[in-house]
Amino acid sequence: MLTAQRIRLSVAQAHIMNRLRDRTGSQWASSARDRVRRTLFEPSLRRAYERRAMQHHPYLPTISADMRAIVDAVEREGAHIGSLTSLNIPRTDEMLQLANTLLPKLTRDRATKPSSITVHADHTDFDEFPLLYLWGLNDKLLDLVENYLGVPVGYHGIEINRSIANGIEGSTRLWHADPQDHRMLRIIIYLNDVDNDDGPFEYIARQHSETARRSLRYSNEHIFDNIMRSVVPADLWNACVGPRETVIFADTANILHRGKIPKNRERVAIFYTYYSAKPMHERYLQPAFPRAFLDSIADGLNERQRACAFWRN
Repeated sequence: MLTAQRIRLSVAQAHIMNRLRDRTGSQWASSARDRVRRTLFEPSLRRAYERRAMQHHPYLPTISADMRAIVDAVEREGAHIGSLTSLNIPRTDEMLQLANTLLPKLTRDRATKPSSITVHADHTDFDEFPLLYLWGLNDKLLDLVENYLGVPVGYHGIEINRSIANGIEGSTRLWHADPQDHRMLRIIIYLNDVDNDDGPFEYIARQHSETARRSLRYSNEHIFDNIMRSVVPADLWNACVGPRETVIFADTANILHRGKIPKNRERVAIFYTYYSAKPMHERYLQPAFPRAFLDSIADGLNERQRACAFWRN
């Protein structure tokens, strides 16, 4: 019986994969391996995901009309932009205050190398302020995420980063889609005002992303602007600008997206990330928080929250 994570390779498939794996020094080989994986495995993995979603549908939690509008927008466009206060999530003000206390730590000397494009809050920074992590496990948010994913949720956790205004074009500043799962949801919260020259999150709507991926035979590469313009004109690129406390919901697995290079202010943002509790490509997912941190907060979680946080177990 096939499962989403355990599909046996035929002898021929294994032979192809082993030959490609032997060429790890080649960028071509890496791209080719991803393309082979997608060709051989993804149809079965997607069908398994869809079966799980059908089986889970009767158990989806009820959500408000406002939350349903967000789910529908992400379903239709791939993203939704709004105001954090309109979500009415408990303890949001406290969460933002704690996040702001970490901002002075996000200085450039935290960059791991000269070519770094962001500086991040370390997981140890959250030991003192676990509410920052716990906010993403609020039941109202999990209800929304579960309705969008259609299956039980795996919670990756929180990231806070500052996008450095250093002019470097590379990595997540290039167009890409996240490979971890059939569907994902990121909740992005701006901690400062973000205009078009401040490194906003930018995306291409679902329909046009699908067209671009087919045209480019996309397989987990990073795409430069000149290539993207050849398949999607720049007037269809959507920069998410807005004041502090703007919130963005985005399925970053199904839309091509990037963080624009900041030229004026440096964008500071919180990222909460969710995928299914059985992600399609778990090999891409490194634990964001050590088990000791999760154990330290477990007693305050209800059964579903604990399942989301400890999905690996």
